[in-house]
Amino acid sequence: MKKIISLSLAFFALISCETAKPALQGPEALQKKADSLATELAEVKTVLGYVLERGMNSSFDQVKQEIERANKTWDLQIDQSPSLGNPNAKITIVEFTEFECPYCARIAPYLDSITKAHPDKIQLVYKHFPLSFHANAPAASAAAIAAQKQGKFW
Repeated sequence: MKKIISLSLAFFALISCETAKPALQGPEALQKKADSLATELAEVKTVLGYVLERGMNSSFDQVKQEIERANKTWDLQIDQSPSLGNPNAKITIVEFTEFECPYCARIAPYLDSITKAHPDKIQLVYKHFPLSFHANAPAASAAAIAAQKQGKFW
């Protein structure tokens, strides 16, 4: 809790120092500074909320990095992967799966049903992810890739 309080105090001290400086020239500069401070305050609130929710004992920068990792967006190549649904859909679900995984088998009917229920709104993309501890997964993945090349994946 000490780190959280000291981070809060340091932040408010920083704001106080910033507001004690002479005003920048013009309303645009003041608006820019206000926007910058609002962004910083929102970031601090997010980090503090994250720390309080999880009861973590980490530095501000460590928590900030963890939040950034959790919210990272990945740019995936999906144009060569097997897919169902509208390629221009607003929602694309990319499933990393394999044929021997029992958990993948449990989710497959749900993904299939929502894709069929909303064929224009959802695209389902299959990505091969054979796990090393499933003995037949690599061979099944290779067979599926061969089937895809022949237009017979699904």
